[in-house]
Amino acid sequence: KKTIGNNITTGIITDDSVASSPWSGKIKRLAPGSEILTITKDKFLNKELRENAIDVAILQHEIDQEEYESFISSLNFYPNVTVIVPAYFGPMDDKRDYTGWREFIKSASEHGAIIAGSLGDFYQLGDLSFWKEIPVDVFAVLDRKINGFQPMMPDYKIRTHLEESSSLVAGAVTLLKSIHPEYSSGDIKTLLHMNGRKIYWSLIEIKEGGQSLRLVMPHFNERYLGKFEADQVNKIQRNIYEGSSLDLMLLFNYNCDPMDGWCFKTLHVEKANRIATGKNVIVAILDHGFDKNNPALIKRAVTPHSCIEGVPALSDIADHGTEMAMNLIQVAPEAQIMPVVIYGDGNYGNADMYIKGINYAVEHGADIISLSHRAINEKDQEELDRAIQNATDKGVTFVYIHYNGSREEVIVPGPVEFKKYNERSDIIYIVGTNFYNDQSPISWGVSPTAPIVSGVISLMKELKPELKPLEIKQILLESTRLSNDGVPILDAEKAVVNIF
Repeated sequence: KKTIGNNITTGIITDDSVASSPWSGKIKRLAPGSEILTITKDKFLNKELRENAIDVAILQHEIDQEEYESFISSLNFYPNVTVIVPAYFGPMDDKRDYTGWREFIKSASEHGAIIAGSLGDFYQLGDLSFWKEIPVDVFAVLDRKINGFQPMMPDYKIRTHLEESSSLVAGAVTLLKSIHPEYSSGDIKTLLHMNGRKIYWSLIEIKEGGQSLRLVMPHFNERYLGKFEADQVNKIQRNIYEGSSLDLMLLFNYNCDPMDGWCFKTLHVEKANRIATGKNVIVAILDHGFDKNNPALIKRAVTPHSCIEGVPALSDIADHGTEMAMNLIQVAPEAQIMPVVIYGDGNYGNADMYIKGINYAVEHGADIISLSHRAINEKDQEELDRAIQNATDKGVTFVYIHYNGSREEVIVPGPVEFKKYNERSDIIYIVGTNFYNDQSPISWGVSPTAPIVSGVISLMKELKPELKPLEIKQILLESTRLSNDGVPILDAEKAVVNIF
């Protein structure tokens, strides 16, 4: 509540003819105590603002080439104003010369401006070679408001994404200035770099409707790729670009370590662990990137396996699977983990790998299977459901974040923050805050909900191994506490008590 932006004035630099109220509202979402002013671009460029009139400024529109020099001069004229400049890419035309624009962004950054970019969902671009040279300080917002395949609207998408992301960055900077008015623009740029989460983009080619389109896409946007067949997607080049994504939890040092994490406390895990710890329960995590040196897997990994030839079950590289294992043991510290690799080397979440992983887990004694990857194609659902039925008929509990089939015994977890996007009535909700911040500093997410709920089930199975999957699901649905807005959130202590 202290971090509300009091005593800070943020100016929106705009053209006379364009209303800035939407931007104002977006900044106020993060900094409700701040004052928002509208400033004409001419007034800013002509240096007509009185001293200390504003503390933060955000540029609402692209600067024309003839205005570059006066804008840089204004940055020097207002040394105490932290200016946010959206990294507006202009029309996505592979014949366009980006040299002048790129040099302007570089110069603005060197003179203290914070360059804000957007994660977007995907971008259809022409020549991408210039992109690596853009000094974007911070990216924000994986936008899901604009859905569907829109190959003819890349400029509209980019402009819309940048409006949202730049406003969020302005709100975050306003909060920083209210807490630390002594911070210079350079100090804030450093903080944004140091306290963000690293993200990567790939160049991807998708074939659809007789045409082939090249997109730039964040790696983790696999939900979008899931609608295409494997032979339609060609990952031309991975890691063409990396950047720092805005994470307010890290930026403002809101610690979410195990004993202080919101999720941990809301679940009442500490109380549940006085009753059970998951001893003698085996959880198969179907994933990729299991680090054999990670404390979560040392002495806990049993019968590791890779379903993909040439990809090791355990390696020296920590990736998504390692993170899921770390979440699991925060709830069930004595559970054993069966790492099963189903992802990698061109295999990205297809039903065949899922089925192989499920069958291996069942055959090698898993009590619970945790799957934190995307939904499969609809045509493969029946085959997957047969594998799931085989598992659950043998008493194995199946937890899957994106399950779309008809097996009612499957447990579908989810973060309560995303409830408005879910139509299912049987989701097991938890607070979406991750337990860890050392390897993958993300403040919330869908993936961790599977191992977290699997951890709670481990506690239940330790106390009563004969519990059937459908019984477990019913107990979880009944073992909740209502949030302030009336949403049932899982209570681990109730779950372990309610089995008797």
